[in-house]
Amino acid sequence: MISFQKVLSFATLLLTCSVSWAVDFDHAHKDWDRVLKKHVLGSNVDYASLAKDTQLLDRYLTQLDAVPRAVVDAWTRDKQLAFWINAYNAFTLRVILDYYPIKTWTFKGLVVPWNSIIQIPGVWKKIKWEVAGQSLTLDHIEHGLIRPTFNEPRIHFAIVCASIGCPSLRAEAITFDKLEDQLEGQTRTYLSNTSKGVLLDYENGRVCVSKLFKWFNEDFDVEAPSGFQLKNQTKKERNALNFIARYLKDPRAWKFLQSPDTDFDYLSYDWSLNELPQNHDAAS
Repeated sequence: MISFQKVLSFATLLLTCSVSWAVDFDHAHKDWDRVLKKHVLGSNVDYASLAKDTQLLDRYLTQLDAVPRAVVDAWTRDKQLAFWINAYNAFTLRVILDYYPIKTWTFKGLVVPWNSIIQIPGVWKKIKWEVAGQSLTLDHIEHGLIRPTFNEPRIHFAIVCASIGCPSLRAEAITFDKLEDQLEGQTRTYLSNTSKGVLLDYENGRVCVSKLFKWFNEDFDVEAPSGFQLKNQTKKERNALNFIARYLKDPRAWKFLQSPDTDFDYLSYDWSLNELPQNHDAAS
């Protein structure tokens, strides 16, 4: 039988290691932060220059795997969430570099852009990455860890799928001490973009929203802001509009969103790579 003293000693050791690793990982974020500040330009990523300058990125990926999972799980909520968001985005950059410039690999090239991340075989479900001592796919990080664990709809504006239609990659690391402001900033920036976030088409009487609200609709099932009430919309429409109303507080916008005469639709999603313009040959 394991004695209480041994259990207490193990718990103390784990706590000590967790604090130590948390401090060390704050320093690790500096590598990732430098990568982002140097190679994220506006809403695009300079993959061509990053492909020639991968030392910091690769070192950061090694650091992601060095910290034990039990230690990560012992961190505070915000520190854990920052860790997994950064991991997802860093691995996404690395897989793009592994196939860059992206070519048309499959028949998907007939329906999605030739330089899309979708062209990479198994990019989300099969390719595995070493993180926190485990081999995980991008899908597992997003759908197996982040979404069910943290119940945070704003993560959909912070994790980036390397496409023009997705939120822009933030030009700084996500950190626990700035997490709230960073999530809010990412959300506001994306929703204010009328080509991929939210379009209030007053002239034609319709509101068009990102397909993120279609694909992950259940994540946006939040309480409506005070004074905002929908009546005739479907459940999916209510989830999207209740969330959006938190960020569009103009009285005209609220009246428009609540009107039974306003049609609801989704914006087209651009799966083209979020790269700086390059002279690639699409047929290569």
